[in-house]
Amino acid sequence: MVFVQNDDPTGNQVVAYRRSADGTLQQAGTYPTGGRGGTLNGAIVDRLASQGSLTYDKAHRTLYAVNAGSNTVTVFGVAGDRLIRRQVINSGGTFPVSVTVHGQRSTS
Repeated sequence: MVFVQNDDPTGNQVVAYRRSADGTLQQAGTYPTGGRGGTLNGAIVDRLASQGSLTYDKAHRTLYAVNAGSNTVTVFGVAGDRLIRRQVINSGGTFPVSVTVHGQRSTS
């Protein structure tokens, strides 16, 4: 699976893609995060100017997505090619642009 987010300020979404054996991608689903994306001042192509706005925890089959516009992080369970939104939590700061996983917990 490949996950990307649209970082839409009116309603952030994660888009899931299946990767075929030849490397091509086919859209598998779109999942609202329950938060808003954001735009960093001066960012032109990548609204967040971040490489870590989505993080997958393989051991726990969990995907974390930042919602910069609403200062939250969404936690998804990953079930094959589907995402199940488990919770939306406060990031503890303003305009979070990345999230990491270390051991048993995530940090934004």
